[in-house]
Amino acid sequence: MCFNPSKNYQLSQGHGGWYNDHTYDTKTFATGVYGGTSWLGQIIGISDYKNNQNHRPVVVKIESGTSTDLFVGYNKASGINKDTADARNQVTITQAGNNGLGYSQSWLKAKLAEGDTYTVSNWRNGIDLTIHVREINLFAEPSYASVFMTYGDQNMDPHTKQSEEPAKVPSLSPIDSGSDDSDCGDGTCEMTEGLES
Repeated sequence: MCFNPSKNYQLSQGHGGWYNDHTYDTKTFATGVYGGTSWLGQIIGISDYKNNQNHRPVVVKIESGTSTDLFVGYNKASGINKDTADARNQVTITQAGNNGLGYSQSWLKAKLAEGDTYTVSNWRNGIDLTIHVREINLFAEPSYASVFMTYGDQNMDPHTKQSEEPAKVPSLSPIDSGSDDSDCGDGTCEMTEGLES
């Protein structure tokens, strides 16, 4: 009943990881800072980590660029996790510090059923992060949750800095130069007057 995604990540990646013989059990979604990135995949429950011929992750860590990150997992109610009392067969999102590698208090941020979405406003650089559960397939072997994570608009160029201000549009009205000896004929510069070649 304690197998939340951040604790699973710690157990896998921390010192003496319980199941670090399966290096594909965790994935990291490094969103970057400027938007336009995404991750789509199927996450399996902790009880199926050895029944994982397609090398699906048990946990996806969403890297924040700080020591406090988000962790996404599928809380499949089976095997060692069959007695889970909350969020049975749902996707859970937790937040924890210490980069998920050592002890840290973890916080449940969301419980998502099929079709549900969780959005983190201003994830980085004023851009939102969205986590959407497309499907929870209880009949597949192993059962899985299909999750789509997007950081910003998918039409964004992830290499373009989104925080830059747009270029200023020149004023169409005359600008008073404040001086009679300006390059402008009548002391008021039009858009095309007074420009040096």
